[in-house]
Amino acid sequence: MDRNDRARVIYRAERMERATKTKGRKNGVLGYTGLNVLRALLFRFGKHPTPSYDDIKRATGHCLDTISEALKRLLAAGLIEIEVRGVHTAQGWRRVTNAYAVPRQASLPLDHGELRIPEESKRAARFVPFENLTGPLRDALDALGQRIRSHSIVK
Repeated sequence: MDRNDRARVIYRAERMERATKTKGRKNGVLGYTGLNVLRALLFRFGKHPTPSYDDIKRATGHCLDTISEALKRLLAAGLIEIEVRGVHTAQGWRRVTNAYAVPRQASLPLDHGELRIPEESKRAARFVPFENLTGPLRDALDALGQRIRSHSIVK
C-alpha cells in the first residue's frame, strides 16, 4: 500500500467520522481515538503492521482499554482487518501478536455520493429516529451495525 492508498484510507475514515457525528456530540462512529490509532497503524508501523498494544500506546498516547475499543470500532467499520497470531504451548493456545491489515476496498477512491449527509439533517439540529433515516447514511449505519454484531463477543 503506497502513501496515496494510505491517504485515501484516512480520508475515507475522516469522512465517515464527520458523516456520523451529530451536533453536540464529541465523536462520530470511529471517534478521535479510532482515527489516531488508524493513523499510527498506517504511518508509524510500516507496510505490515504488527505492533503490540504497548507500541500503539507509545505512538498515540492512549491507554490500552481505549486502544482496544478503537480497534473494535475500526474493525466494525471495515477499515482494518485483524489477524490474531499465536502459538500452541503445553498449556494450550497463547496469543503472541496481532497483524493489522487494511482491506483493499478501504483504499479505493470514494464514490462521489458516498457518505453524503442528507440536506435536511444539515439544516436542523434535531433528533432523527433511525427508522426515519434514508439514503447512504442509513446504509452505512446498517452495515456498521451488522459488522459490530458479527464481531461482538457478547451477542
